[in-house]
Amino acid sequence: IGDKMMKSAFSVLLFLSLTSVFVTLLFSKNISALIMNNRSLHHLLIVVAIGIPFQVLGQALLSYLQGNKRIKEIALGNIGISILGLLCTFPLVIYFSTFGAALSILSLAIITFFIFIYACKDSLRLGSFLRLFDIRELYRSSYSIKLINFGSTRFLQTVFYWLTFCAMRVLVIRKLGA
Repeated sequence: IGDKMMKSAFSVLLFLSLTSVFVTLLFSKNISALIMNNRSLHHLLIVVAIGIPFQVLGQALLSYLQGNKRIKEIALGNIGISILGLLCTFPLVIYFSTFGAALSILSLAIITFFIFIYACKDSLRLGSFLRLFDIRELYRSSYSIKLINFGSTRFLQTVFYWLTFCAMRVLVIRKLGA
């Protein structure tokens, strides 16, 4: 049951995440105008949106670790994410300014995803991780409706977090400079 549920959960989250990337690509100028009051910064949103699937799936893996009370893995993962995030953020922002800030958000999402994959390697059978992503699970699984509700909530939380994070970074950089 655990593998079937994880397969369904990851399929739902992947579908929602990729949908958000697609929507962001289509409406990036309008979203940029709404959030940052500047349509020309839409490329920043596109960079951040590319990280949404990584962040959402990384957070799902974190939820898996929390549910299994894997405190050591969570703590070590968060320490690794913090250290690697800082090592990426400073050079990106210093050398690429606002675009570097967006790149740092993307890199942090990717780092989070891969660190939590590594943290789950012993407790979740991730040897064939890509087989967890099966869109057909959206309509085949008995877990799909419950997981769509959970996944949608988790997905929206992550999207709003990253949009807010991006908007705050842009505002800080505008006011204080890179």
